[in-house]
Amino acid sequence: STSFGSGQAGTLRVNAQDLIEIAGKNSITLSPSALASVTINSGNAQDTFINTSRLVIRDGGALGSVTVATGSSGSVTINASKSVDIQGGAAGSILPSSIFSSALIADPATQAALGLPAIPTGNGGSLTINTPSLRITDGALLTVKNDGTGKAGDLLLNANSIFLDNQ
Repeated sequence: STSFGSGQAGTLRVNAQDLIEIAGKNSITLSPSALASVTINSGNAQDTFINTSRLVIRDGGALGSVTVATGSSGSVTINASKSVDIQGGAAGSILPSSIFSSALIADPATQAALGLPAIPTGNGGSLTINTPSLRITDGALLTVKNDGTGKAGDLLLNANSIFLDNQ
């Protein structure tokens, strides 16, 4: 769900009883396989809701919300009744598998092509994960951050077990 203008992006809601798996990247554009709410201008990204038993993000896949301009990213809420597992990154890529709600600085070529500001001013949204088991391994990333002048969102993890291994 993406807003390229002043309108808001839509809410992203995925309900899957057994498993949601997001894996890999596009071999031509190198963009990750993703479920995301994005704003590239003054409109706000909306919230993302994931409800499943198990969530697996691997091989450079991504889940979250992001702004690169003046609009704010949305909040991300994950309810996984069994587990959330974020693993490594894509072969040959510096991008890790990730769950995020962020305001990011776009690369200069993207800034020029889309008329983006050098530094985003939108706020980052919150990130909430509710699961019995959270595993983050092999350089994968779970983050709320703001590379610009706005606020970063809150990070709330409700888990019985959190396992971090290998960066």
